[in-house]
Amino acid sequence: MAVKLLSFLGTNKYIPCRYELEGKKSRITHFIQAALVELLLPQFEEEKEVVVFTTEDAKEKNWEKGQGYEGLKDVLAVLSQEIGFTWKNVVIPEGFSSREAVDIFKAVFNTIEEGSKLIFDLTHSFRSLPFLAGLIINYARLLKGVEVAGVYYGAFEKLGRAWEVEEKWPDPAKRVAPVVSLNYFLELSDWLLAANIFLKAGDARPVADLAEKGFKKISDEKKREERKWRDLARELRNFAGEVATCRTLSLSGVSREERAPGHGYLWVHHRGTLERVKEKLAELGGERDPALELFAPVVDKIRGQFEAYGDDDIDNINHLIRWCLEHGLIMQGYTFLRENIITALCVINGFREYDEDDRELQGKIATVFARNLPEERWAPDLKERREEVTRLLTDPEMVAGYKLLNTVGAYRNDLDHAQFTKNSTTAESFKESLKEHLEQFTEFYNKHKPRQRHPYGPPVVVD
Repeated sequence: MAVKLLSFLGTNKYIPCRYELEGKKSRITHFIQAALVELLLPQFEEEKEVVVFTTEDAKEKNWEKGQGYEGLKDVLAVLSQEIGFTWKNVVIPEGFSSREAVDIFKAVFNTIEEGSKLIFDLTHSFRSLPFLAGLIINYARLLKGVEVAGVYYGAFEKLGRAWEVEEKWPDPAKRVAPVVSLNYFLELSDWLLAANIFLKAGDARPVADLAEKGFKKISDEKKREERKWRDLARELRNFAGEVATCRTLSLSGVSREERAPGHGYLWVHHRGTLERVKEKLAELGGERDPALELFAPVVDKIRGQFEAYGDDDIDNINHLIRWCLEHGLIMQGYTFLRENIITALCVINGFREYDEDDRELQGKIATVFARNLPEERWAPDLKERREEVTRLLTDPEMVAGYKLLNTVGAYRNDLDHAQFTKNSTTAESFKESLKEHLEQFTEFYNKHKPRQRHPYGPPVVVD
């Protein structure tokens, strides 16, 4: 993997000075390019190349020869013997038209190799070049898989106008111009892209990847609270995987009675990923580091996706189904909905919600209703609980719930069997159907949800 320093050279007469980056000063030079070579390239072990883009005018005035000083070509030739890199000049148009801007874009992009590391120097970028540089970075990341090691700007103007600088500091060694790192905005751009993927497509993995890395490019002034970011990354990664694979219990958590030695029975709630993600996001919402000021609204936007989740696991899965609807995860949405209806029917009617046999029983009751099966054709386990089943089948309120379970089950089966069913549905109709069925179930559950699901008082919450 090669390292490339990409820079632009102008036509001005440059005043010699020293440049400073992160406390390290360069030797005296007329050229920011030479300073960046000295300050940045020695840290890389890979092959290194410096590419300097010039117009024809700039090539004559500052590349081939200087204006009373050596041209940049000769300066780089000397430095290359010491640091070890190759260099070349690429001539670009002036950029006075859209066509020329496209030609500049192509000229820069064509110098970039697959998988290389890029360093951008924007000090002498002119006209549309700063804007184009940002586009080139993202274009090259996507199409050539490059890593951007840094973006920099040599702020000579902080010292003043050229004649003022020479007058104020006759000795060039005392003229020290800062090199401004723009890497903060690289990370901000990464977060914006990752957050957009999460908000639009529902994929939390890019956000998790960034949270896991922390904010290494922003500042070395103090140690970041990287543990919080790694914890968030872990939970977001869990969230993405559990939604994709419909892990209801892992997402919502499990509440059940457990024997506590010396205390009889307790109602214990084992927290799920939804609660932990919400907690980790809240931990990042307290006192804010000024260095992360621009990142805070991005994190707030992600946090907003989890604000609706509360204490009721059935309500939480309903919120998750709405989230699936918004992000086109229709198969997951229908799978979650069917199981959530079963959970609700168990809870409302006194069945064991985590017991596989009791859960299967709900589907069998729905089948009896849907097919109008006489009692002699009931499954054996239904006959064993004849009184309960008969009561449910003669209760109009509960019949509505079992009817919905049967309907949702048919849609879910159509998805699971990839349209190989007798009455398949078109792709376009699934989203509206899921929305309608979710609304029906929400209304049903809100009407019948028990006031108290914890027979032993408030649950003990554990991870």
